[in-house]
Amino acid sequence: LANKSHASAFYYTVAASLAVGSSRAQARLVVAADAPLDDKNRIIDVAYAIQVADACRMKPADVTDARVEEKQTPAPLPFALLDLQVYMSKTHSIDAEKTLALTQALREKYKAITYNRSDCSYLSDEQFGEAQQTLSLLSEALPDLAGMFTEVNSERKSRAFDDSKVSAHTAIIPTAVKIDITQLSADERAVYLAIVKRYVALFLPEKRYLSAEVSFGVNGHTFVARSTKVTQPGWTAQVTEENEQDDDASDA
Repeated sequence: LANKSHASAFYYTVAASLAVGSSRAQARLVVAADAPLDDKNRIIDVAYAIQVADACRMKPADVTDARVEEKQTPAPLPFALLDLQVYMSKTHSIDAEKTLALTQALREKYKAITYNRSDCSYLSDEQFGEAQQTLSLLSEALPDLAGMFTEVNSERKSRAFDDSKVSAHTAIIPTAVKIDITQLSADERAVYLAIVKRYVALFLPEKRYLSAEVSFGVNGHTFVARSTKVTQPGWTAQVTEENEQDDDASDA
């Protein structure tokens, strides 16, 4: 089946639904090097896409390769200001200007976060040394997040702690100041908790999953099906995960 998508230009994909035992696998064509492609290796000739689809329709498929790998995904880096603004816009419909104002209040009025205009997503080794105290204080101040702290390991050193990647300022994280969260406005609380959760996630286990890839031969063409199965949610059980999978990946 040829599908048409539109971004800056039309391109086409060829997908197949393949019977595998009692179930079906959704696969995509591995495009040949001599196919009519754009600079992103996407089919740009609808006639070619239809020709391949017609050639493969109702034809038998043979498994030519299959592999399963254990993979892991670390927690996302803590917020720089721009990342925080994008996140708050997506999750709470708080615009960039308001997010900046809210972080300014959190920093100046409550002393609750570090420098709020940072363009850096990394932290210093010194901040890693302060983590145990900060985490302990946060767990006391935020009882509603008790479940998040059960798997926290303050000795887990995330990739975020890297002196070589720190610029004039470090990423935005909570300070070791105990605040009364009930004194925050709803929007201040939303921004503060987003910063806290992103920071605490650095000390949670990595997400672990199995990544499967199966190649099929169909009438001289190759199709690939991919799927993932989470074996340990790790930090994703507590923090929303950004979509990092390819378009043709699916859960199984």
